[in-house]
Amino acid sequence: MPYERLVRVVNKSPDKQTRDRAFSELMRRFEPMVMYHTNRTMGDPDKAENVAQNTFLEMYRKLHQLQNPNAFPSWLHRIVQTHVTVSCGSSEAGSSRSKRLPTYRPKRRVRSTGSWPNSNRSA
Repeated sequence: MPYERLVRVVNKSPDKQTRDRAFSELMRRFEPMVMYHTNRTMGDPDKAENVAQNTFLEMYRKLHQLQNPNAFPSWLHRIVQTHVTVSCGSSEAGSSRSKRLPTYRPKRRVRSTGSWPNSNRSA
């Protein structure tokens, strides 16, 4: 099932068990992205795990606010960045070293339409 549909199920299903299963599936699919980002940024696996848990808790609490299910990956990534920034700021306040947060870049599938629009036009 595509993640867009899972988001809709979590937001709209009247059955709690169905919502919980859909949420668990979202977590299973997006946990690698969340852990990659937190581990790379935090450096400490225990802190990274804590930040990841906080990220998924916030995802659970705020998923109903997401209006466009297609935006879920970027929405979740923003939550991860926020939690990492807050965690880095609170644990290393006063550090003069600037922190540059890496970004997760998923592989994108490009669908070929065969030709460019308006390619029939003569120059």
